[in-house]
Amino acid sequence: MEYYFAKGINCSDRVSDKYLAVNNFGYTKNASADVKTYRENGRCDYQLIYINEGYADFLIKNETVRIQKGNIVIIYPHEKNSYVFYGKSQFEYFWIHFSGFCAGEILKTLKLDGHIHKTGKLLFFEEIFSEMAREQAAENFTTESYLCAKLMLILTLISQKIHIAKSSVSKVIELMQKEKINESTNDDYAKICGVTTPHFIREFKKITSLSPHKYKTKLIIGKAVNLFETTSLSISETAQILGFDDSLYFSRVFKKETGLSPKKYIEKNLKNH
Repeated sequence: MEYYFAKGINCSDRVSDKYLAVNNFGYTKNASADVKTYRENGRCDYQLIYINEGYADFLIKNETVRIQKGNIVIIYPHEKNSYVFYGKSQFEYFWIHFSGFCAGEILKTLKLDGHIHKTGKLLFFEEIFSEMAREQAAENFTTESYLCAKLMLILTLISQKIHIAKSSVSKVIELMQKEKINESTNDDYAKICGVTTPHFIREFKKITSLSPHKYKTKLIIGKAVNLFETTSLSISETAQILGFDDSLYFSRVFKKETGLSPKKYIEKNLKNH
């Protein structure tokens, strides 16, 4: 098992009188045994834990919650600390203790208030962490300012990963609601979000639980249902309005989504009215 404490193992449980300060930071890697932490009265500072591999059980508001890799946990000042990382999960986690008179406000502003934040894999985290470790090893009069700046960068990037992705996907969904079936591609949507196409597809599915194609298809068929229920348009006219060049293909998609062919759906709707 590999441990690292950037500022040594001496107690760093303190409240800084600065705007923001890094009290200590470190990691545990290559674990084969359980690692347990228990502090009845917690600490004076905040702790951010990023689980890169494996899982752990955390006591959150008197309830034990299993937290998997790809999650951030924030523990607040004077909050009971009770968590166990399990060696059988081959866990790897990074931690940062921080304080400062604006620490809480920063978390709130970045919408990181709360305990558990699902981020997925944070490719930037270990790189920035390594930069902090190198600066700490050099230790000079700029070190504390450097660490504070890197902590702000980490918090900002985490917030962007969680919230900006959702905002961008919301813009795509809004566009999908106005489009025909094949009006835009995943490449087009990825450009709106400012990410690569594979990344967009992953983020979209993470937020909606559906692929972009499946989500848009459901929207389109929802429009078809509304048209069948509120107009006297024919199947071919409805298909054309929704962007289908082939009404037979439209009928197959409609049946796959609703369980009924367009003809059967229209007949059923007429009987009900």
